[in-house]
Formats: sequence, structure tokens, C-alpha cells
Amino acid sequence: MTLLKQYVNAVRMYLPKGPQQDDILSELSEHLQSKMDEEEEALGRPLTEVEQEALLTQHGNPAMVAARYGAPRRSVAFGWQLIGPELFPLYFRILLLNWATTLIVVPLIREFGQIIPRLGFWPFAGPMLAQLVIVTLVFTSVDWFQRVAHRPSARASLPNWRFPPSYLQCIPRWQSLAGVMLFGVTSIWWVLVPTKPVLMLGPASTSLEFSSSTTSLYWVALALLLISTAQRATTLVRPDWNWLQALTRLITNGSALVLLYPFAQSFPYVMVSAAAADPAKAAILALRVNSTIWWLAMGTMSIYWLINVAYHLWVCAQFLLYAGRRRAEQFS
Repeated sequence: MTLLKQYVNAVRMYLPKGPQQDDILSELSEHLQSKMDEEEEALGRPLTEVEQEALLTQHGNPAMVAARYGAPRRSVAFGWQLIGPELFPLYFRILLLNWATTLIVVPLIREFGQIIPRLGFWPFAGPMLAQLVIVTLVFTSVDWFQRVAHRPSARASLPNWRFPPSYLQCIPRWQSLAGVMLFGVTSIWWVLVPTKPVLMLGPASTSLEFSSSTTSLYWVALALLLISTAQRATTLVRPDWNWLQALTRLITNGSALVLLYPFAQSFPYVMVSAAAADPAKAAILALRVNSTIWWLAMGTMSIYWLINVAYHLWVCAQFLLYAGRRRAEQFS
């Protein structure tokens, strides 16, 4: 797909569907193609992708371009704006994709034996509610960080999620810094959990303890957290190493997806401790905690990892194709 087509498709995401959308995009495509042809004629050679990206970006943020044609500025707001118009289309699509995947995956993962009851609406409602909260929080954070990082720049200078493509973008330093803080704190918390179970189990730590089956999973999870932290720290220093983020996320999310099988086989994750004052009550609590952990990983995080693996596999393919085109340009 050419950069011009990617740019036009990015504008398309913000326009209402219908005959008018096709007319607007056709007019926009012809106008931009004319500008690119003029530039190539002036240079006496075809434009490189970097030059095409600069010309198209100069035309404006796709969300703002669509707004010039009267596109609605949809957002998520509760008294104040949580997710702005630039990110709303992606937020809406990611949420729908998560929910659709849940309706397909949940009936499948419930077949992992008799660990979890098979009937009832909660196995669907629980993950879907968790995804709503998580996706909304993530996009609210991204929206806030973007706006803080670009002050006092104009709204038109805000980056767009569809253009330019990731292989032509540096990793924003605010994104790497936020990742270092998030994964760094999470790694420290994870390291402390074995000696301070209260950090994960809360008050239940007085009557429950982690089962030995979780030991190997614990160390692998710690390794993935440290790899994620290291990637963010690296791209904070070298934001031009944009390929590193896609590759690292493909590896970490892919590894997490593969670990779901040994995770399911490690059930139960907590058991009644010898120090429990009321073993019968502690057994009921252990069942609830085990069920919550199982569904959090299998019913919610599994869908997140699956979507991330598919997306970053596609992004890595784009990096490889771009590298091939760059080599072809050098030898032409």
C-alpha cells in the first residue's frame, strides 16, 4: 500500500460512510497526487518514502483534514475529555475487537476441564467489563500524555495513529518514559510478591499461600517484565530504534500467549496455608481467588495478548518490507 493510500485511508476513518465520503476521498487523493507529481517533476526523480511522508504530513493531521470536510468530532467525555477525536476511532475499534474476540474465545477456554463453571453470563460479562475499563484507561492515559507532550503545540500537530506508518515514526519519548515507570514499578512489585504475598493477595495472605506449581511461571513472568522495561529504557535513549518496540512486543506478548497452556495446567495457584485460622472458610476463599486469577489471565489478558501478537506480527512485516524497499532504492 502506497503512503498516499495510507493517508487517504487514515482520513477515511473519520468520515461518515456514504457517497459523499467517496467524493471527498477522490478529490483529496487527486489533489495530493498532483502535489507529489509536481514535486517529483521539480526534483527530476521519484520521491522517497521519507519525502512522501513529509509532504503528506504537511497537508495536515488526518483527523483535522476530515474535520475540514465536516466530519463529526467524536470523543469520550464525562464532564471532561478522556479520549479525544484523534484516538476515538482506534479506541472504538479496539474495544469492539476485544468484545468480539471474547464471544469467540470464552466458550473455547471454558473447555479447560471442570475448573470453572460452564454456565451463566458472568464468564462473558466479567472479561468484557474488565476490557472496557482497561482499554478506556489505556487510551485515556495515551490521550493525556500526547497532549501534555505536545503543549503548547496546536491540535493539528498531534500524532495520528494511522499516519505516518510506524516504520517512519520515532518512538515518542513520553511513551518510553511512561513505559519505564510502569514496567519498572511492576517489576519491583513482582520481585517483592514472594516475600510479601499481601501485595497480591491482600488480607487473604493470612490464610492462603502460593502453590509450588507457580514457581517456574513466576520467573518467566519476571524475565518478560524486565525485557519490557529494558526496551522502554532503550527507546527512551534511542527513539529512532522504532523497530525495537515492535520486535520486543511481539516476543513478550507471544511468550505470554504460549505460557497460557502451562498456566492453565498449574491450577490451583493458591492454597490454604497451615496457619489458616478457619481452614473451611479459607478453602472457599482459595477457590474464589483461583477462579479470579484464572479468568483474569484466560478470559481477559489472553485476548489482549492475542490481538497484540497479531498486530505486532503485521508491524514487523511492515518493517521488513520497508527495509527491502530501502535497499532497492539504494541500488537503483
